[in-house]
Amino acid sequence: EVFLATDDEGVVDEARAACARMGMRVRSLPIDRSVFRSDWFIEHRVEAGAADPQTIADTALVDLLLLADCDYLVVTLSSQMGRLALALSSARTGLVPPYWSVDGMTWGCCAWAGENLQGTDPAAFFAATALPPPPSTAQ
Repeated sequence: EVFLATDDEGVVDEARAACARMGMRVRSLPIDRSVFRSDWFIEHRVEAGAADPQTIADTALVDLLLLADCDYLVVTLSSQMGRLALALSSARTGLVPPYWSVDGMTWGCCAWAGENLQGTDPAAFFAATALPPPPSTAQ
């Protein structure tokens, strides 16, 4: 079973069709995604009164909590939602879950800015993510 959090109804339809061919079921929140179709960022539409802030907040929070409860994440790590879902999932289990970033970004406090703390300084990565470092294999 797959949980899909997206702002694009077309993606939901495509995923359901593709996953059905593999015998998998896709679940997503039953919401009207048309509010997300715009050239404006959602926060600008909320500020302009073109979108209901309560609906946007509720939808985002439920999506985020459901994503954080998944066993495996496929996210966009350049997205705040993707990074938050990965962070919450890690906090829930105490481990970084298996994940794939569709935009090729790595996870770290500054990965969205092109910096990869995991690749440059493992101690800084674990300090920034509040995760315990792996056990040492040194004898």
